[in-house]
Amino acid sequence: MPTNVKITSFALDKILENYKPNYHVPIVIENNSPDFPDELPQMSQFKNPIKNTTPYSNINIHSFYERITTDQKVKLICDKLSSLPKEAQRQIKATELDYITPSGIFNKRSNNELIAHSGYLSIDFDNIIDCDLNQLKNKLIHDNTIQTVLLFKSPSGNGLKWFVKIPPVAETHGMYFDAVKNYIQTKYNIEVDKACRDVARACFVSYDKEAELSIYEAKPLDATFLDKWLVVEAKSTPPAPTQIEPIIVQQSDTSIEFTKKLEKVNALANQLVASKTDITKGYDNWLKIGFSLCELDEDGREPFHQISSVSKQYDYDVADEKYTSLLNVYDGSTSLGTLFFLAKPFLEQITKVVDAAPKQITLGNFPRTAEQRLIDAEQQPEIKKLLGNIWMTGELHILFADTGSGKSVLATQIADSLSKGKSLFNVLPNENESLRVLYYDFELSDKQFQKRYSEGNGSRYEFSDNLFVDNIDFQKLIKDNPKDKIDELIIRKIKADVTNLKIDVLVIDNLTYLKTESTQETSVALNLVRDLNELKKEHSLSVLVLAHCPKVKSGTPLTLNELGGSKHLSNFVDSVSAIGKSSKGADVRYIKQAKASRSGEMLFDSSNVIVAEMKHQDRFLGFHYVDCEYESEHLQSSTDENAFAKQERLELIRELTSEGLSIRAIEAQTGISKSAVGRLLKQL
Repeated sequence: MPTNVKITSFALDKILENYKPNYHVPIVIENNSPDFPDELPQMSQFKNPIKNTTPYSNINIHSFYERITTDQKVKLICDKLSSLPKEAQRQIKATELDYITPSGIFNKRSNNELIAHSGYLSIDFDNIIDCDLNQLKNKLIHDNTIQTVLLFKSPSGNGLKWFVKIPPVAETHGMYFDAVKNYIQTKYNIEVDKACRDVARACFVSYDKEAELSIYEAKPLDATFLDKWLVVEAKSTPPAPTQIEPIIVQQSDTSIEFTKKLEKVNALANQLVASKTDITKGYDNWLKIGFSLCELDEDGREPFHQISSVSKQYDYDVADEKYTSLLNVYDGSTSLGTLFFLAKPFLEQITKVVDAAPKQITLGNFPRTAEQRLIDAEQQPEIKKLLGNIWMTGELHILFADTGSGKSVLATQIADSLSKGKSLFNVLPNENESLRVLYYDFELSDKQFQKRYSEGNGSRYEFSDNLFVDNIDFQKLIKDNPKDKIDELIIRKIKADVTNLKIDVLVIDNLTYLKTESTQETSVALNLVRDLNELKKEHSLSVLVLAHCPKVKSGTPLTLNELGGSKHLSNFVDSVSAIGKSSKGADVRYIKQAKASRSGEMLFDSSNVIVAEMKHQDRFLGFHYVDCEYESEHLQSSTDENAFAKQERLELIRELTSEGLSIRAIEAQTGISKSAVGRLLKQL
């Protein structure tokens, strides 16, 4: 394969002017060169987290290449990933990295939402050691049968992403994947990620300054490639047609049939969730349901989660990993008919209950039009910041930390600020007037509370009359209601207090005390969150719940993995934050977003945590803002590692300043706060 020719913007116009389709030298533009022509195929790009399925713009492959070779913020994330365990890597990629859909542009990231195919097929090679990775990269670049369009390292650094050209036809996408997979397995004896067969497959933005790009050199695979490689794995598969057109006609009906199947499955899943009907009882049944949904490939993943979520044993990560493993071994022998067969007895029972119920109850209201929903929204209160981008009005927010980190101290300070219509820190604005706040404190005795918020001479801190702080007398509740469960009594008590006091904000300190069992149990924690969500919706509340996390190993960044009571709880709340202990001092803490609010951005991630000092001042124990810094600066690590991280930031700031960037522009490009940039500039 010819060596890539790097050109400057000075020569670009002449080369493109004289370009002919048989021009065989691949073109790679330096970072200061203009984009390739607009006719390059487009791909959708999406903001993190991975659960966001709505694209914000389109991008061509050259612009994507520029980003993965120059984006310094992505580089910092990728550098961090290489030193973390697999589970932590997955969490960070899913929450901090943007992504694209290499195979085309979409209304939403879903197989049946494709607008136009790009003609690119993305192949993933995972978990490859360094020496093998470089060898594989060299082999792929020089492969004359399948020519490289784009080749770069995965975000974790132990895999490769390989883009190749295929006909821009959605209906034949899966065929070409199967053929490429067979070719790779035969020639290189390497497995590829089978999830890439999905036309809506996501590809995370990565950083690789050695990425290979050959836009015009690579030729698309054609029907002769299918003839040779599509039937390698399954000898009984009929030969592929030599012309693409008949395949398109034949597959169009299949695509329509697929859409109908998907609609039918989604309707079933919605019905089961709405009626809280669990058809997954028994591990074998659960596997059968999963295998049957594999007929829909990746489009079966969401219905699998929906159907599984009704079970008290449901765990998001366990279900997600199970569906991936089922997809990897799926042989087509189990169809969707199995799912509907298993669901039939339950659906018949649901029908009997509905038919027997009074008609005025079962009919309900007709669904609103989209326009009516917008009109209704105009009558509802605006979503406002309570704690900056971390927590918004109408949200259920979890704040977790290790014992002794100051959860209660911070929560009381937040409650005090909200009750007075003030902001906690300048970086965490509160957009509300004074709110009525109910704080259930199951941690402190009255005397302990007094010690935190008064002086020894009897002088007390002045709280607002809008703030109610108390505990619940469990013994009295049980004595007065001996036949009722304590869990139900607590929720009823909270509802009564919220109603009578006309509360706007509810704070629960902490999660464990609202249930008789440990909230480490998945089903208990999930039921608790469901109770709080119902309470939130019924009374238009903003809810803050404090939670313990297990002892965090020194040097470990705070992620959703550290959230006690099973981290999958984060899927059922609106936002999550955490408090970490700093290695810089016994009273120094940092505050970090672990899951971004659905109404705001992830501003305070590991590259921009809020640093504060906890101290008793003016009769009040609270947090005092210091700065925004990297989380790594507060983790227990060697002096050399800290020095290296600081020096790396200094060099980055020096380079960007020399390019004429302002402090605000540097903040936007690197994620380093303006105050931190200013401090580093002074050092320079």
